[in-house]
Amino acid sequence: MLDTLFSRRPGPRLATLRGGVHVLPDFLLIGVQKGGTTSLYHYLAQHPDVLGVGAKELFYFDRRYARGERWYRCWFPTRAAMRRARDRAEGRTVLTGEASTSYLDHPAVPTRAASLVPQARIVAVLRDPAERALSHYFHNRRKGREPLDVLDAFRAEPERLAGEAEKAIADPAYESEALMHFNYLSRGHYAEHLDRWAESYPEARTLVLRSDDLFERPAETFAKTLQFLGLAPWAPESFPVRNPGTNRREVPDDVRQFLADYYAPHNARLAARLGAAFDWSAS
Repeated sequence: MLDTLFSRRPGPRLATLRGGVHVLPDFLLIGVQKGGTTSLYHYLAQHPDVLGVGAKELFYFDRRYARGERWYRCWFPTRAAMRRARDRAEGRTVLTGEASTSYLDHPAVPTRAASLVPQARIVAVLRDPAERALSHYFHNRRKGREPLDVLDAFRAEPERLAGEAEKAIADPAYESEALMHFNYLSRGHYAEHLDRWAESYPEARTLVLRSDDLFERPAETFAKTLQFLGLAPWAPESFPVRNPGTNRREVPDDVRQFLADYYAPHNARLAARLGAAFDWSAS
């Protein structure tokens, strides 16, 4: 996706000239990776009252923040296009938005987003953090990024990430390879990440979904999302799963036990925040 995105990105001159005539997003899908965010975005993009963007994953508020607001705006519809769409909608809500799977856990994103789009609605799709971590690891192995065995990679995470969050917050141009690729376990600290988002966005403007619900009951979960966003009821002809997360390999029992032990307190904290359905260790 990134190769496609940045082969078509607006150049600096175009962004300077045209950025001011484009709107900003009304909603952000903030993750997680391999959790159904891509599927949900594509369902929303088909809605007749949603105007799409140039690409799904802009990664503006984390990896591309130094490019500036005008660069970001260039990916969204123009003000004129939004006015025409609202005229056609005859009173229905018309929105545009984006989805970037790394927004949930990046330490600088909530405050950056709130400074630019404080009225945006936030949607997070959460997957069982142990399964997400395994999927993340095997994805990196397939891409040739990860030389370590799975438990060694998990245990190496604190050293790999040491100081990276501080650098990312201090320098908008800093692109942390570790925060992009090697935060297998910490991406699943969902309660911690949601607490950070709650400091920047009222919880009434945030919807948290389970990926299990999206995949097993897509019509119901999609309808809930539309209601939250204020969009008119509508459904696509089908709900295909896009970019599915899968381990694709047998996982040793000791690895699964390591993850179960590791995530037990994090899952319990999330369940206390959102309800028992989000405690995957109890399922």
